[in-house]
Amino acid sequence: MLLLFLAAVAAPVSSQAASVPSQTANPQNSLSRLTSEFDALNTNAARAGRRDLWLSLEERFAALAAQSQGDVKARAALYHARAREELARRSFSAADHREAVSRFAAAAKAHPKHAIAPESLFRQADILTRRLGDHAGAIAVLEKLIKDYPKAGNIAEAKNLLTQAKNPPQAQSRPQSQAGAPGSTQGQAQNKAQAPPAAKEPSTEEVMEQLGLTVKTIMIDAGHGGNDPGARAAGITEKQFSLAMARRVGALL
Repeated sequence: MLLLFLAAVAAPVSSQAASVPSQTANPQNSLSRLTSEFDALNTNAARAGRRDLWLSLEERFAALAAQSQGDVKARAALYHARAREELARRSFSAADHREAVSRFAAAAKAHPKHAIAPESLFRQADILTRRLGDHAGAIAVLEKLIKDYPKAGNIAEAKNLLTQAKNPPQAQSRPQSQAGAPGSTQGQAQNKAQAPPAAKEPSTEEVMEQLGLTVKTIMIDAGHGGNDPGARAAGITEKQFSLAMARRVGALL
C-alpha cells in the first residue's frame, strides 16, 4: 500500500517537471522572443518610457548571454547593451548613457570576431560623441573600428562619424582680426558673440513625448471646505469663491 501511495504521488510531479522547458533548451528561440519583445517595446510610445520594462528586458538578455554560447551569446550581449541605450535615449541620463557605452565596449571585447563587434563599437562611439560630448573617446573607438574591421558594413557611417567627432561645432576655428585677438576686450566680446548656442533643454512637452506619457485626467482641488471655510468678506467665504472658480476652470477644460 505504501509503495502504491508513493507511486501515485510521484507520477504527477514527474509529468509536470517534464512539461516545463529549460531556459537553455532552445536559446535561439529565446533570443528571437526577446528581440521581438525589444522591437515591440521600442515602437510602443505608451510603454517605451517605462524604465522598469527596459530593466526587466535587459536582465533577461544578460541571463541569456550568460547561459548561451556562440552566436546567441554574442547577440544577447549586444541587445543587453542596446536595451540600456534605448532607456538612456528616454531618460536623458548621463549615467545611463555611460552604462550603455560600457556594455557596448564589453560586447565588442568579448566577441571580437563576431559581426556584433563593429556594430557595438559604432554605437559606443555614437553615444560618446553625440550624447556625452566625449569626442576624443569617440575618435579612439572609431579609429579602432576602421582599422580592425575595414570590411564591416558600417565603415562608411563610421568614417562620417569620425569626421564629425574630429570637427565638432564648438571646435571649428574662425578667422580673427588683430583687433579681435584673444585677451582684448573686443576679442572677448567677439568670441562671446561667436560662441555656439547652449544646448537646449528639452521642454516638458518634449520629455512627455519621449517617455510616451499622456494626460488622461486632470484633478482640480478647489481648496478649503468642510471645517476650513477660509477667509470671510462681504458675506462670501473663501470656499465658495474657490469652488466657483474651480468649476469654471473645469468647464473650460
